[in-house]
Amino acid sequence: MLARLKDKAGLYALLFGCFSGTVHILSAATLPDKVFIFGDSFSNMDTAHVDGNGPTAFSYLAEDLDTPLTDSSDPDPRGKSIDFAVSAAPTGLAEAKYIDGKKYGLGIKNQVQDFAYRTRTGKISFSPSTTLFLLVGGLNDQHSPTEATIGNLKDEIRALAELGAVHIEIALLPESIPAFHEVSVRLNPAIAKIPQELSTELPNLEIRLCRWGLYFDAVDSSPAKFGISTVFYHASQRSPVVEKIVGDKLYLDLLADLSRSDRDDPITASLVPVWTAQQHSEPILPVRDDPAKPAHAKLLFTPSKIYGAHSADGRTKYKEGQDFVVNKTTGTVTLPQTSRIPYRLKSQLTISTSEGDHLFGVKNSTISPGIFFSEGAIYEGFQTYIDYRSSSDAWEGYIPQFSGKQLPRTLALLTKRHNLHLLVIGDSISAGYSSSSYLQVPPHEPNYVARFAAGLQRLYNADIFVNNISVPGWHASEGADRVQASGIASTHPDLTIIAFGMNDVESHDPSAYRISVQSIIHDIRQISPETEFILIAPMMGNKDWVRTPPDQFSLYRDQLVSLAGDGAVMLDMTALWQHVLQRKTFFDITGNGLNHPNDFGHRLYAQALLSLLVDKY
Repeated sequence: MLARLKDKAGLYALLFGCFSGTVHILSAATLPDKVFIFGDSFSNMDTAHVDGNGPTAFSYLAEDLDTPLTDSSDPDPRGKSIDFAVSAAPTGLAEAKYIDGKKYGLGIKNQVQDFAYRTRTGKISFSPSTTLFLLVGGLNDQHSPTEATIGNLKDEIRALAELGAVHIEIALLPESIPAFHEVSVRLNPAIAKIPQELSTELPNLEIRLCRWGLYFDAVDSSPAKFGISTVFYHASQRSPVVEKIVGDKLYLDLLADLSRSDRDDPITASLVPVWTAQQHSEPILPVRDDPAKPAHAKLLFTPSKIYGAHSADGRTKYKEGQDFVVNKTTGTVTLPQTSRIPYRLKSQLTISTSEGDHLFGVKNSTISPGIFFSEGAIYEGFQTYIDYRSSSDAWEGYIPQFSGKQLPRTLALLTKRHNLHLLVIGDSISAGYSSSSYLQVPPHEPNYVARFAAGLQRLYNADIFVNNISVPGWHASEGADRVQASGIASTHPDLTIIAFGMNDVESHDPSAYRISVQSIIHDIRQISPETEFILIAPMMGNKDWVRTPPDQFSLYRDQLVSLAGDGAVMLDMTALWQHVLQRKTFFDITGNGLNHPNDFGHRLYAQALLSLLVDKY
C-alpha cells in the first residue's frame, strides 16, 4: 500500500525494541541521553530566559528525553545536557553584553567555541552515538546577508564534527512572528539545503532539519485546534503552553525519524507485530515454585534459534547454557545453578512487604497475604528479554484488522500527508505508566501513545499532533465529565482514542461503562462531527486482585463492540492479552504487578493500533 513501508526495519527497531550495539544510530535503546543547544532567546532555557515566562520547547524536549538540562553557567554540568543559547544571539561571532546582570548577544559561533574549549579540557564529555546537537539561530541576523548566516551555521557544524559530533539538527525558523517574518522567509530555503550541501564534505555526519519553526507556525495558524487561546507571551515570545506543544512534537519527530540502523541484525530487521513475526525480543520473569526445581518461564512461541538474552535495561547480556536453557520443543526457559538471571520465588510474588516508597503488597486480593506490587522499576529489574526466532507456530489469537473503511477520514488525512490531530483520553495505561520512559530508566522506551503516533508519522510521512489528557485512576465516567467540562471537543480532533475499563471493571456495571463511553463520543461529535474514534478494550489485570476481576473484562469489551460502527472502531486488547496469557504469566508482561503493561505490553498496544490504520501491517 505504501512505498514508505520499505523502510520498516528501522522503524521496528525504534518502535518495537532492538538489541544494543556500538553503532552511531539513535534508536529506542539509544535515544539521546544528552543534548547540547546553541541559539538565541527562543532556545535559551528558563533559568536565564529574559524574554519569556517559562521553559522553551527545547527544555520540554529534554524533559521528554529524561535528560537533565542546565544552562552554560552551571559550575558543575557533568552528566547533564547543556543549553548554551543566549538571548539576542546572532549566528556569527559577537561578544556578550550584560544588562541588569543578564547576558545578551553572545554569538552562536562563540557558544560553539565555548563548548569546544570545555570539551578539549575535559570539562564536558559526550557519547557520539547518543548525543544530539541543536543549532537554533538566524532570527537575529536581519542585517546579515543570507550567505553569511548559512556560512556561520556550516562553520559551526564543521566545528562540532571535529569534536566528534555525529547527530546534528538545524532548526527551520518560525515565519508567523511579524518582527521576524522577513528574515525567516529569507533564510528558511537556504537553511533547508544545508544537510544536502554538507553531505559530501561530512559523509559520516547525520545532519537533519529540525522543524521547530514550522510547528510554531502550525500552532499560531490554528491555536483553537490545540486547545489554546493565548499563543504569545508578548509580541515575539510564545507562551509556555505553546512551547510544550512544540517540544513534545520535536520528541515525537525523534521517535519517528531517528530510527535508521546500519546493522544487519536478524531481530532488528524484522521486529514486526507479534502475531506475524518470526523473530522476537520477549520478556520473561522466571519463577521458582518448587525449591527442588529450577526457576522457569515460558516463551510465547516455540523457538527454532536463540540469539541471546539481556536484562530489561539492556545493560547485562546473558549466555545460553550458562545463564539459561531453552527447551525448543516446549518453549520453556529454565535457569541453571550458574545463572545470573534474576528470578522470584512464587511466595515473593504474593508477599505483603515494605521496602521503600515504591514497593508494597496489595492486601485486597484473592490470595494471602497479598500481591507483590510496585509503581517503580522493580518489576523491570526482575524481567529478562529472550531474543529468538520462532518456529512455524501460527498465532491463533486475536489479530487486529485494518479498519480504513471504518475510519475513512483518518486514513485520508494520513495518505494525503495532512496534519492529524490525535486526542487520547484514558487512564494510567494511556498516561504511559510503567513504560521505562515514564519511569525514567533505561531503555527509556516510549509509551504506547508515543509509539503509535511515531509509527503513523514515519509510515505515512504525515505530522501527528498528540493531545493526551489521560489521568491515572480515572474511570470512564470521569473521562465523560472531563470532556463536558473542558471544552476539549472544540479542538476538533481528527481521531480520538478512548481507553478506559481497567479501573471500571471493579464496579461490575458494564452498562454504566457503556453509557459513559457513549457520552464521550456524543459530546465530541456534537461539536466535532467529523471526529473518528478508536475504543480500546483494556489488557487484562492481575486475576488475583479483587479490583480487576477477570470475568468482567469480556463483558466490558462487549459494551464497546455495541458502540463500534462507521467512524468508530473497537480494539480488543482484552482478547489479545487473554491469548498471550495462555502461554505466559501475567508477571512476564506487567510493569507493576497489578494493572499496567511493561515496555513489551506498550509495544503490543502500539502494534495493535497501527494494524488498524496500516494495511497489510
